[in-house]
Amino acid sequence: MARGRRARGVIDARPPAGYKCAMPAEGVRVRLLGRFEIEGIDTAGVRSRKARTLLRVLALAQGAPVPAARLVDIVWGEEPPSEPADQLSVLVSRLRAVLGAGRIDRSDAGYALTVAWSDLAAGTSFLEEGERRLDAGAAVAARAAATAARRLHRGPLLADEAGAEWVGAERAAAERQLLRIQHLLAAAALASGDPATAAAAAEEALDVDPFAEEALRLLLAAHAAAGRKAAALAVYERFRERLAAELGVDPAPATAAAQLAVLQDRPVPGIAVGEARTAWSEAAAGGAETSAGRLVGRDAELAALDAALDRAVAGDPGVVVVEGEAGIGKSRLVGEWTVRARARGAAVLAGRCDELGRALPLQPVLDALGEHLAGLDSGAVSALLGPEAAVLGDPLLTAGAMPLPAGAVMPVSSDGVARAVIAESVRRVLARIAAHPAVLVVEDVHLADPATEDLLTRLRRHPPSPHLLAVVTRRSGEGRTPDASLRLSLEPLDLAACAQLVGDVEAPGLHRRSGGNPLLLLELSRAGGAADIPESLREAVATQCDRLGPAAATLRAAAVLGPELDLEVLAATLRMAPIVLLDHLEEGSRRRLLV
Repeated sequence: MARGRRARGVIDARPPAGYKCAMPAEGVRVRLLGRFEIEGIDTAGVRSRKARTLLRVLALAQGAPVPAARLVDIVWGEEPPSEPADQLSVLVSRLRAVLGAGRIDRSDAGYALTVAWSDLAAGTSFLEEGERRLDAGAAVAARAAATAARRLHRGPLLADEAGAEWVGAERAAAERQLLRIQHLLAAAALASGDPATAAAAAEEALDVDPFAEEALRLLLAAHAAAGRKAAALAVYERFRERLAAELGVDPAPATAAAQLAVLQDRPVPGIAVGEARTAWSEAAAGGAETSAGRLVGRDAELAALDAALDRAVAGDPGVVVVEGEAGIGKSRLVGEWTVRARARGAAVLAGRCDELGRALPLQPVLDALGEHLAGLDSGAVSALLGPEAAVLGDPLLTAGAMPLPAGAVMPVSSDGVARAVIAESVRRVLARIAAHPAVLVVEDVHLADPATEDLLTRLRRHPPSPHLLAVVTRRSGEGRTPDASLRLSLEPLDLAACAQLVGDVEAPGLHRRSGGNPLLLLELSRAGGAADIPESLREAVATQCDRLGPAAATLRAAAVLGPELDLEVLAATLRMAPIVLLDHLEEGSRRRLLV
């Protein structure tokens, strides 16, 4: 045989020159979900494709022996070598040279890789524990378990073996596990009062299995819990049409019962929905009001809003954007000012954007319009709607301006032309309302749907009435920046304002700890100056952190490591490239979660 050549079916078992085992001989930690990895070992040292396949087969067995005959069948397929047992032994020897001699055992039952941990097994454990805790009523613990399980699913099982038939059954089982995890996360989020997270998990489950009726029922319950009846009914209708078109069947009785419950404003059967958990934005809206009912440190901003209303009364409309970090008091300021605006005789229409509202175009504006019309008699409603009643009738049913007929189903079109028609109809109704001075308040526009963003732009550039003033709030650095005739950026409270809220004695220490953020200040004050951060505040910060996606884990780790950030320590801790961490830290700084 010529030097450097190999006979057909014969494998060179020698490890690469200078290659050393990277770990001691205890069991390995393997990641099977997504790209295959063995923690602490560079599997690039396994250069043979057949050896890599063998390693993945053994890893997938998670410590159980795999018969030699099955290994030969998977590795060589229809062209096995003349001496399959010998060649299999050669492959195993090559793997042992990379992994460590004691990590692959041979017995009468076959070969087994010693596995100390796998993401697949860990995910199963988290899932089962979460389901057990949810059944026991521990929704928060169940949600934590579901979140941990979901994070382990980085992608399809053994994504490196995308076309391999031998992994098909296990990959399908992993997809079923992911579906259960998503169902658990949605159910636990609903039970703990977080419909936005529940909806996201349910939608992700429907992406995995478009016919998963349990996921659909959870999604209906999430939309209903957030007050988005039209979104729930639209989702159900699309699902029903898909079932009929592709499978020729109707939704299951339990799913039809869920839709009927939404129509009748009843809880979805079999799904627990808890009270809304404390969220940063909600706490910010009410926090300052609970402090002796005083709004402090915002006299200049109140005066600016008064002046904007003066201009609208005089025929000069505008859009005012009130922006600032979470907890700075945007909602509290606007809420205080709208009381003054009503006292001056202005009509005030108020709506709020949220994460679920993105499912329906113009939902916050329709909510505001519907609430306003609901307080009028039928004659006034008809006069204000005019011919636009034919266009806005269905959307306003959900907003509460009209009673919902029994059994009514509200079609919601996603067609761009239909959205434009609805938007123009809303502008015309606003013009009638603003024949006399009127204020449209839209909160949290960083969460606005595109149609609402476009409408606010048109209100600025082409106001429907010279007496209409729009006031919107947004979190700094998030979402699209609206066009504005006036922009009010709320800054932290100074020491004097803090003293008005919490007293001269506590003010210096609490001002230093809170940085002048009203929400932080009041929560710390309620805790009586205790060193520990109040649980409500921890939850609010955690909610904001969770919204940052991949950056959330980086910020949590940075917080644990201490006030002085060591990028090398952080990179080593998270096993991530420093340049990626810098992106995460920049995002945290932009959201004012990192200073």
